Amino acid sequence: MVVPTPFYVLRGHSSSVTAVAFDKKNHIFSGDENGFVICWALLDMRPLQAWYAHSKSILGMEVIDNDILCTQSRDCRLTVWKMNFEKIKSSFSLSELSRMQSQRKAFSQTDLGMSNDSITVCSSIYINALTFCSFSYDKFAKVLAVSNTINVDEIDIYEAENLLSKNTNQGDHGTRLQNEIKPLMNNEKTGALMNTSFASSEEYLFLAAGYESGHVAQFRCRLSNVRNVCINFRDVWEMTYFEKSHSQPVLSVNYNRLGNALYSSGADDRIIQHPSSFDGVLHNELKVFRSKNCGQQCLQVREDDRIIATAGWDGRSRVYSCKSLSLLAVLKYHSSTINSISFCSDSNIIALASKDSRISLWKIY
Repeated sequence: MVVPTPFYVLRGHSSSVTAVAFDKKNHIFSGDENGFVICWALLDMRPLQAWYAHSKSILGMEVIDNDILCTQSRDCRLTVWKMNFEKIKSSFSLSELSRMQSQRKAFSQTDLGMSNDSITVCSSIYINALTFCSFSYDKFAKVLAVSNTINVDEIDIYEAENLLSKNTNQGDHGTRLQNEIKPLMNNEKTGALMNTSFASSEEYLFLAAGYESGHVAQFRCRLSNVRNVCINFRDVWEMTYFEKSHSQPVLSVNYNRLGNALYSSGADDRIIQHPSSFDGVLHNELKVFRSKNCGQQCLQVREDDRIIATAGWDGRSRVYSCKSLSLLAVLKYHSSTINSISFCSDSNIIALASKDSRISLWKIY
């Protein structure tokens, strides 16, 4: 088995790093439990920009378009940011980052538009933060999936395209398309929604959900209907798959790039490949790998659909083959839980964000 080492470690956060995401322009974004976000340049590993995006812990972040970053926080806000890298004149030193965080002297969401022309708030809406479920975004359909405002076991779908426009008047609640999406099975209680994932084909949009009970569900919607506003989600979405495949809560679900395979990890020791109803036909069979390591917090599939990486409660990331689910490598560096992982597009770099306040960068296969 390969025993790799990180080629670089980013140190700039003063608290647990809870989210990490690459863009396609050699930048990496990281957010922590205090709501602090740092943008790093991969070419020289320097912090280019830093700000308090939220008042509480960041649950998730994703680069959803060119220079557009979306962040979600426990402060019940989902915010879309526009980055203008041409107006960033110099990078920060690590001592400046430390001072900003210790004194909480950084641009906040309320004064950012007036104080910093390199970052602009496009929109910011209220969403549910009662669960640990982060948002999911589909770049093809341009919609967001978030936990329902009231019921923690249900999913809401929001229009995302108008959130990307600068100074769009969204009010406080955005544009909700469908709400209260959930499995409708007799005598089956799923508990809270834990994670979601999108995939698209030419005809359908697919939505996967993992639940506290260990269930995994899949829904599908015709792309022609995805922007239909409806009271009853069954007018648009149909459930195509429902299986209790984990013995503990599902912590992560993730489709591969093609959408013909769905993978999940949980608080138990299982890595599971689920059948996917790609184009209306179930592809692949249920495949279970017992890793003997419980608590794999986050799971990501690389764009080439060859490998999967997981983030472990034990401070280790494990790399698996998409085809066989066999263990290929263990990334051992962090001294505490890994909260988030991200693959860099068009490269073999992976970033691991940890509770120990560090971000490790690795080159894998």
